[in-house]
Order: sequence, then structure tokens, then C-alpha cells
Amino acid sequence: GHDHKGGDFKETLRRAVLSLRRSQGNDGCIGSKDEDQFVYAHAAATMALAEVYGLSADNALKAVVESGVKFLLEARNPGKAWRYGVKPGDNDTSFTGWAVLALKSAKLAGIEFDTKEAFAGAASWLDEMTIETKEGYKTGYNTPGGSQARLRSAQEFELNPTMEAINVTLRLFMGDKGWDARHKVIASQAKAVGECKPAWEADKIDFVYWWWATLAMYQLGDKHWESWGPAIEKTLMTYQRGFRVEDKGTTAANLDEYGSWDAVDAWSTAGGRVYATALNALTLEIVDRAGRTYKRVKTEEK
Repeated sequence: GHDHKGGDFKETLRRAVLSLRRSQGNDGCIGSKDEDQFVYAHAAATMALAEVYGLSADNALKAVVESGVKFLLEARNPGKAWRYGVKPGDNDTSFTGWAVLALKSAKLAGIEFDTKEAFAGAASWLDEMTIETKEGYKTGYNTPGGSQARLRSAQEFELNPTMEAINVTLRLFMGDKGWDARHKVIASQAKAVGECKPAWEADKIDFVYWWWATLAMYQLGDKHWESWGPAIEKTLMTYQRGFRVEDKGTTAANLDEYGSWDAVDAWSTAGGRVYATALNALTLEIVDRAGRTYKRVKTEEK
């Protein structure tokens, strides 16, 4: 991967890292607290800086990441997980996913801290949110087996197993004993994700779901990745601006949107083209940047 010390994107990354460092407060929070969801942004920024630190071993970033991790741990609800704000009293599966990703990235980068309590709280929340139904095991956003998260402005978009993909990913990343492809919950939810492949169709495009599903299916590997991997790559590469059939003959010099993705998914009203492009690029990079964290086993139900 590239970092701020060398490579084709050295200068871009240098400016990005500098901007994030300058935005960190004395309490460790990265970014403004003006929005209700500021801890969401903090988790993503902490994950990014942890990965840069892990790649570059730049000692100037170590304290920044350590402080970011400390703030994230302190933001967790005692005994449980995360939501908007610091110890807000309520939890949700979506933000808990991003918090665990940030902590996992920091741990992989060599930042020393105790994940036991935080991961136990996250696992407890996921246990509470996951129930068995006639369609299989479902994980809720903030109610057991309940509805998925949706912006009020995007209610027309079809629901999908985003929370199930988050549950699978976190169980594998947190390393709880017995949580592998054979576990009945993992097997059920992986099946649900596998049956809901990416489709560039109105009211079905959901970059957040595609990100979490790609993480989950890549971690599971084998038949799961063999089915999902080519589907997500084809979908994203087909609709990247400059590479669509409609964009034939364009270049970065004559198409401002060249290399980006249009902001047309269920979350684009909040993040726009920058969000769409950043998340889809991360999704395509999973194969190169997210090593598998557990030894795969034969998929016999536990």
C-alpha cells in the first residue's frame, strides 16, 4: 500500500494525514464535534491513521493513534457498545462495527491497548441484537432482529442484510472462540448475504452494504468469496466514471468525474461523490489491504 512517506500518492496522503492530525483535540477526538454523529467520523479517522502508521512506522503518528484509540474506548457505553456521542446510553450495530474496525486496525498496527473489555461489550450487544427467525438468524440495528438503518430521505431503497454482514465481520475480527464458518449464525447470515449480491439498479444500490458484505465474504473465503468477489468487482468497475459504456473516450482531462462513482446509493445524500468514491475504492482494496484473520475450516455446522 501507499503511505505519506513514498509512492504515487505521497503528497496527497501527506496533506490528508496533516489535516487529520491538526483536527485532533486534546481529548483525542479527531474532527469537529459540531455534528451529532461526530464519533462516527472519529472512528473512521482513527482507522485511517492507524493504517498509515502501520504501513509507515512513522513515530510521529503513534501518539496520535494512541490518543484516538483512548477517546474511542472512553466513548463506549459501559458494558456494551457504541452509538453517537460519548457514552450516550444507547447503542447501534452500525457504529459499533466502525468502532471495532478502528480498534482492530490499531491493534494490527502495533498500538498496545486491551481489547478484551471493549470486544466483550460489542459481542454482548451483537448477542442481544441477533435472533433466530423462520428466515434464519437476523441481526438488528438497534432492536433485536429489527429493521436495518435507513436515512429518512432514502426510504425507497430496498433493505438488505447489512447488519448481518457486520455481525459476521465483527465475530471473525474479534476472534471469539467458536465463531467461524461452521457456526450456525455465521452460516445462516453468510447465506443471506450471498443471496443479496450487488446490483446497480435504482433503489438497490447501497455502498455501505457492499463494503460490509465484501469484508465478511472475503474473511470467510472459499465458496463465499468465489461467488461474491467477482460480482462486486464487476459491478464497481463497470460503473466507475470514465469506464462506463456511456463514458467511452473520456479522460481525466475532459471529465471532472473521471475515476469516481456517482452519488446514487442509499447514503449518498449524506456523503456525496467523495463518500461514494472513498468507500467503493476501499471495497475494491479489501483483497490487498485486509488479511484474513482466522484459519478457515470445513463448513460443518456447529
